[in-house]
Amino acid sequence: MTLLMAQMTNAHSNIGILAYDGALQSCVHGLQEMAEVANRFRRFDSEPAIRTTVWRVSTAGCIEQDPPALVPRSDLNFLVLPPVGRGDLPRRPVEPCCSWIAAAHSEGACVASACGGAFYLAASGVARGRRITTHWSLGEPLAKVCGDAAVDTAELLVDDGDIITAGGMAAWMHMGLRLVERLLGHDVMLDTARFMVIDPALRPQSRHTSFSPRLDHGDQQVLAVQQWLHVNAAADVSIPRIAAMAKLGERTFLRRFARATGHNPTEYCQRLRVSRSQSLLESSSLSVEQIAHRCGYEDHNSFRKLFKRYLGVTPGEYRMRSAAAP
Repeated sequence: MTLLMAQMTNAHSNIGILAYDGALQSCVHGLQEMAEVANRFRRFDSEPAIRTTVWRVSTAGCIEQDPPALVPRSDLNFLVLPPVGRGDLPRRPVEPCCSWIAAAHSEGACVASACGGAFYLAASGVARGRRITTHWSLGEPLAKVCGDAAVDTAELLVDDGDIITAGGMAAWMHMGLRLVERLLGHDVMLDTARFMVIDPALRPQSRHTSFSPRLDHGDQQVLAVQQWLHVNAAADVSIPRIAAMAKLGERTFLRRFARATGHNPTEYCQRLRVSRSQSLLESSSLSVEQIAHRCGYEDHNSFRKLFKRYLGVTPGEYRMRSAAAP
């Protein structure tokens, strides 16, 4: 029986929420409330209502419903892995969560993670060979522990059929709307979004990113260059100049800089300049051309192209959505 047929013949469509340590409670409770709102907008009483259940890891290591209910794991249509804060990210595969997630997926549940919940998804093995997203600041550490998945943090939501992943900590709301849409249809999703005052449009997560380069790599010569670049990124930076500053040959410097920072010096400078331009777009009334000049670009068209490459929107679009100044 297909998932759609099962949803139509059951009295309820079941969303399970795995509330592990550190799970964002606004997601756990918010999804329950979103389901209640969506149920009010069902077009026909014959349609299955959405029922949410919370599953917790007990001190004995068992995963149990809270409160106990008569919903077996095999009846779950979706299993949600909520966001976790950076300090709550699992350092290693967490049992019994991982095997339990994998078993739920094998029994037919679509697994949906948000933000740091993607680490549990990765540790379960369910994301192997798949395209997934997470919070933009967690892309690199997730890629290290999940090398067999394609991590794309530019996207706010990636719906890959039996796996759904969402980006930032509040992206669980868009993930929840997608679950409502899958279970009750597009119109009910729009009604739910309108009632809860959530913009259902999926905008690129990349526009929320900021450049946070690694400074704890231990290479003091590279670090000295980084510190200089953070002050002088708008200057005319050349490889021979900064290699000489590090007292290294150019090839050695390029190799060590890339190993320490994860970027080549040109890309590093570009990201620094774009990051500086974000602040000016948010807090000043300078024109885009003036900001481009202040950030080291004589050709403002080149600046616009770089800005859109890294953030997914034009400087004007970014300002319109993010600016604090009139």
